[in-house]
Amino acid sequence: MIFVAQDGKCFYCDRPLWGAVESKGKQFDSNHTIDHVVPRSDGGQGGRNLVIACLRCNQDKGHRMPTEDEIQRAIALHNKVAYLIEAFRGLPLTGWSYSKDAT
Repeated sequence: MIFVAQDGKCFYCDRPLWGAVESKGKQFDSNHTIDHVVPRSDGGQGGRNLVIACLRCNQDKGHRMPTEDEIQRAIALHNKVAYLIEAFRGLPLTGWSYSKDAT
């Protein structure tokens, strides 16, 4: 649901998160990762601390603490996630498909 709420884009750089990527000489099938806004090493935990980030941004961020703007955007994102969860509650999921090429 976080991926959908982020419109399939990296939380940090806003680039689309589709397709394969090469990083530090290694090939990956996907260029998105789950990032802890507040690093786990600094006590960050729980679902509201998670965002989807491209591999490069996640690696570049490392263990740094989030900026005030990142904290505010993460709060807004998870408010959107909560809204989407409530909006989809009870809807049948069978027969649904999703494609990045869908318009």
